[in-house]
Amino acid sequence: MPNENPASENVSSSQSKVENGNASADQPSKDNSNQSNVNDAESLKVSEAVKDITGDLGKINEVGIGSGGGKNDLLHELKGEVDSKMNSLMECVNKLNESTIANTKNQKLEWAIVNVGLSRCFTYYEKGSKGRNSQELVKNVLFIFRKGVRVDISNYSMYEYLKDGKGEDFKWTHDGGKPIEDGEREFRRRLSEQMYQLTGVKPRVVCDGGKYAICYS
Repeated sequence: MPNENPASENVSSSQSKVENGNASADQPSKDNSNQSNVNDAESLKVSEAVKDITGDLGKINEVGIGSGGGKNDLLHELKGEVDSKMNSLMECVNKLNESTIANTKNQKLEWAIVNVGLSRCFTYYEKGSKGRNSQELVKNVLFIFRKGVRVDISNYSMYEYLKDGKGEDFKWTHDGGKPIEDGEREFRRRLSEQMYQLTGVKPRVVCDGGKYAICYS
């Protein structure tokens, strides 16, 4: 079944469920501090690699091009060392980029968690419950995003769920006969909109086996 966001890609099967508006989420931790240490370490490696490569290039200039056999062998050896160090440099740069992206994501999520009350909240419903304000739900989803997993948002709606029938022989419906799918689709839209207001990143909503989940991006 297709994702609601056409640009979506497959995501990890790791998934959390927010139950009763609450998730067992930790308070903002030292993630940003740890990420900063990673950035510093990778930056130092990049600096050292550039210094080594610059030194090798200087040696190549000293040897000169077009020299005799012995010097040409030395040039070939130095070129091999430069190529190897360039590969190491690119690995360090890639790790630094990944670390920077992760750090930016964590900073956005930390800010959003603290300032969730500034966004436009709405009332939503779960099966068998009265309306709830979306503020706590959004905060819990943000906490889970920090762990890098998607969140199950099936069976949430903008309209109250009602039982049509008695005992075990009933089906869920909405007040006024509104289709269940309409209310749940509108809930996913409103939740995505509120998350976007807080993070500046449009979340992805994916469908797998009839169940919907929301992902950071």
